[in-house]
Amino acid sequence: MEIQIDVWRCLNVLIRKSIYIILICAFIFSGSYYTYSGSSVNRYAASSSVYSTTDNIYTYDQARQMTIAMQQYTMMATSQKVLSNAAELMGYMEGITGKALSGMVTAVFNGPTSTVVIEVTSVSPRVAMTAANAVATAFTAELISLTGRNMVQVLDVATTYRTVFNARTEKWKSCIFNTAIAGAVMCLYILVKEILSKKVTSLTAVSLNGSLDILGVIPVTEAQKDQKL
Repeated sequence: MEIQIDVWRCLNVLIRKSIYIILICAFIFSGSYYTYSGSSVNRYAASSSVYSTTDNIYTYDQARQMTIAMQQYTMMATSQKVLSNAAELMGYMEGITGKALSGMVTAVFNGPTSTVVIEVTSVSPRVAMTAANAVATAFTAELISLTGRNMVQVLDVATTYRTVFNARTEKWKSCIFNTAIAGAVMCLYILVKEILSKKVTSLTAVSLNGSLDILGVIPVTEAQKDQKL
């Protein structure tokens, strides 16, 4: 079975049915907006950093060993002991404990600069900045206590923050995505229905694209169909 697609006819059908497409899209958008199940709270991040000091380092090998030590000790920044000390330094702000900080803190070693970057994510910008500084301080104190050397210092303190999750933006993105999918499915349904329809809409279709000579077309009305029945 050969299926012929009249592009202009399909476009005209979409235009005629546009009101239904718009209504469906509006319904889906409203439903997505009021039933959105994602987070409704913004999240913020603040960063601080710790570096290996060059005091009492005179050779390349000593500097290299210090860099390796910093890399090995990086994960200590997220240890329960350091986080508990950080929470204490914060004065347990907003009831935050070391255990709570464990899900908020990440530490990454930056090789080229020999620094450990500490990032804290929170629903409160103030908590994020305070915690980032507290963890850096606690981490530095723990390394000095562990090695017995003043090998690290706080380099950057967190004085600013950035938004890492905007709940309002994500909600709109979800609604627009769902609406676009609904609109596309609706358009596809209308087009497929029109393409597979056996209804004759032009003389070209009656003559099988010009392969038959025709004198005219006699339409059958609904009343004539009922009489035949």
